[in-house]
Amino acid sequence: MLEYLRSIVPNHYRAALLRNRLTSRIIRSFVRRQQLKQHPHCRCKLVFDGQRNLGWATGGLRHWERDYFAACSRILNTIKPNVVWDVGANVGIWSLFFATEFESVSQVVVFEPDTVNERLLRENIALNDLLSRIVVRPVALSATSGEAEFQADPLTGSTGSLEKGEGFITRYYGKKTQLTTVKISTIDEEIAAGLPVPQFLKIDVEGHECEVFRGAERMLSESRPLMIVEFSGVRSSDAFNILKKFDYRFLRPSTGEACDAVEFELVCAPAESADTITATLAQSGG
Repeated sequence: MLEYLRSIVPNHYRAALLRNRLTSRIIRSFVRRQQLKQHPHCRCKLVFDGQRNLGWATGGLRHWERDYFAACSRILNTIKPNVVWDVGANVGIWSLFFATEFESVSQVVVFEPDTVNERLLRENIALNDLLSRIVVRPVALSATSGEAEFQADPLTGSTGSLEKGEGFITRYYGKKTQLTTVKISTIDEEIAAGLPVPQFLKIDVEGHECEVFRGAERMLSESRPLMIVEFSGVRSSDAFNILKKFDYRFLRPSTGEACDAVEFELVCAPAESADTITATLAQSGG
């Protein structure tokens, strides 16, 4: 029933219903917390909390970021990376995809500071027998190492952030974030400590991209990996400009079109490989 309603109710009406506390509570009362579904883009099973990932539980899983998965599939089959990093892994939907769909990928390193997400992430890794291929780092990446205050998202589990100010669920749903202290590190320090250097990264850190890139200057200048990045928040243009300083090019995932200004989700390619990736994405978009 919920899947049918999702199919006929427009997005903006669904969002309005979830913003209303009564209707949100009623909808969630029909959704099982423990969910086990087939991953929409690989052969894995996916465990998640239906109360947090309500859209997935009500039929949205098969459509979720479908174009981005298609773009990444095309890219990884072209560049054939050995090591992939998933920065902001949530419960592992991208991590499972990276670890099972590409013969060249021998290791996936994932970063997830939210403790509820981390528990489900580890459950998904074990369920799909991927303990030898996926390394979990329960830390948040930033510009420095140590500890920091993290705004966890208890409503959806998807918008937790190190950024200060009003959180996504407070702004749009009137729900409070949960402040907690998490360990933080930098990409360059993680590599110096022995983690394998990535050839490809997926980065989704809810507005903290700027600090992640500031902590990755050695990687950006030396190993120069390809990335798909979600740019969000008030400092998205600053993050965009950091990569621009390191001679990165920016492409729309669905078409390979070049971008001169920041957009929500972009493929970020070092200048020396941008033409190849542009052609790859253009084929996908066509």
